[in-house]
Formats: sequence, C-alpha cells, structure tokens
Amino acid sequence: MFFYIFSVNFVAFIIFAFISLKFLKSYFPLSISSNRSALPHDPIIRGVGIFFPICFIISNYLLTNSLELPLSNYLLIFISTLIGFYDDCKNLSYKKKLTALIILFILVISIDNNNLLFGELNYIFSVFISLIFFIFFILFFNQIDGINGLSSGTFCVFFSSLIFLKFNEMVLVESFIIILSIAFSYYIFNILKFNFFQGDSGAYFLGAVSYIIIQKNEDLLFVSLAFLFPILGDIIWTTLMRVFFKYNLSQPHKTHLYQKSVSKIKAHFPVSFCHILIQFFCFFIIYYFEIYKLNLFLQLISLILFGLFFSTLYIYTSYLFNKTK
Repeated sequence: MFFYIFSVNFVAFIIFAFISLKFLKSYFPLSISSNRSALPHDPIIRGVGIFFPICFIISNYLLTNSLELPLSNYLLIFISTLIGFYDDCKNLSYKKKLTALIILFILVISIDNNNLLFGELNYIFSVFISLIFFIFFILFFNQIDGINGLSSGTFCVFFSSLIFLKFNEMVLVESFIIILSIAFSYYIFNILKFNFFQGDSGAYFLGAVSYIIIQKNEDLLFVSLAFLFPILGDIIWTTLMRVFFKYNLSQPHKTHLYQKSVSKIKAHFPVSFCHILIQFFCFFIIYYFEIYKLNLFLQLISLILFGLFFSTLYIYTSYLFNKTK
C-alpha cells in the first residue's frame, strides 16, 4: 500500500515540479546565497512547497475516496503553506510571520476547537499550549529549511517514527502516509540537487502537519520532540551560546554545528545524512526503552535526560563561539 501511495505522489509531484519549472517559473522567487549560507549556490527557484498541500488534497481524495481530515485541518495546513509562500516572495520579518500564524491559529480554533491540545483542560491554558507547539513546529522546520535535505529528511524520520509507534491504533493512517510520501518525494529531488527548493511554503506545510499529528496523538507530545534530535539539540545549544555571549538573536547566522560541519567538509549531503542516522538512533533508543508508553510527566523527565545526554555533542560549539567572539 505504501509503495502504491508513494508512486502516485511521486508522479504527482514530478508533474507539479515540471509545470512550475517550465511554465510558472516567473511567479516563483529565487533563492540566492547569502552570508548565512554554509556553501554558496547558484540562484534556484524556491517555494515549490506550495504544491505539497495540493498534492495531498488530490491524492487524499483519489486514494481514500474522501477527505479524511476535518476541514479545519485542511485550512490550517493550506493557509500556513500560503503564508510560507508569501514569506518566500516577500521575506517577511519574524514579527510579521508570528502575527500571521497567530491570527491563523486563533481563527482555525474559533471554527473548530477540536484542534487544541488538551482540550479537556482549561480553555485558556489549552489555547496557550497549543499555540506554542504550533508556532514551534512551524519555526523549527522553517529554521532548518534551505539546508540540503535536512528539513524534509528530518520530517520524514520524525513523522514515520510516530506512525510506526502507533500504527495499529492511529486514526487517519492513510492520510499521514500520503503526507509522508510527498515529503519523501521532495527529499529525493532535494538530495539529487534538482533546480528547486521547497522554500518557506514547504517548511510551513511540514510544521502545520507536525502539529496536527501531535494534536491527534497528544500522548506522544514529549516523545515527538526527542525524534527531532540531533538538529533540535544543535538549535537549542547554539541559541544558548548566542545568549551567553550576547549575540543578537534576530541576526541571521551560520554558527550551528551543522553549518560549521558543512563549511568544513564542503558538502551538505554527508552532514545531513549523518544527522538523519543519529535521528534513527534516537528512535531506536526510545523504542528499546519504550519511553513512549510512559505518562506525559515521565516522558518530560526522560526528554530532559535525553536532551542533556545529546547536548554533550554540542559542547564544541561553545568553544567555537568563544573563539569567534
């Protein structure tokens, strides 16, 4: 079944990618190297991630004969992707991005409050926690977007790990496999260095989808964060070092260990592949110790210990910051 779904989406994405490159190229923004790029690259169109929700909706209807997710979920995914595409075109400030995403989320939960985490608890608390996780997933995939294969590759391992853990009890498995096959199709094109990037539109799509699967499986809330290591650990550790050494957090930079590694060996793919292998290793640790079967409090404690363990991989980052200050 998976190979059938993957084949359909792979072909659909090829068609949309061909259309965008052949006939709609002038409507897409260009991605050019900047001073935060680990490696320079030629101008490449970005924003092809706008086709992700289109592929998803079409495939979902053709393969399942229905749109399985609630309408509010499709709205959240599709409008998030549109905001991302607008960000691709206009390079929005973080303030404008956050404002647009917050407004979108409030509107969607006003239509259907079933999109909230812990909906059975205090409404204000539920909205606050849900908004934090929605913004977190969007900004997480947005921050690692543009790095060859890392964003889509990280998403594929993260998403497939959650599906694997709850395959027999998770609802809407076919819809989630369709999403996974779309992201994996792009990942194949990305590592083969085709002349397009998913852009912020694709990253916003991945983030919105990640929130939805967690919202529908909130008992895996903290386990899901562990599946985002090691790149999540890199981001957290680098941010803490930037705070400690009083760097401007809003200033673009290339000081992540990932970026430094790419600059050192002059290639993206080996570093991305190494990160993804470590991500699989994280999954096997969790699966072996069955952390996902713990209650949320014990999951949180496990996540903290897990994070402390992996943070040792990034101690070298603090040394590099101290050298370059």
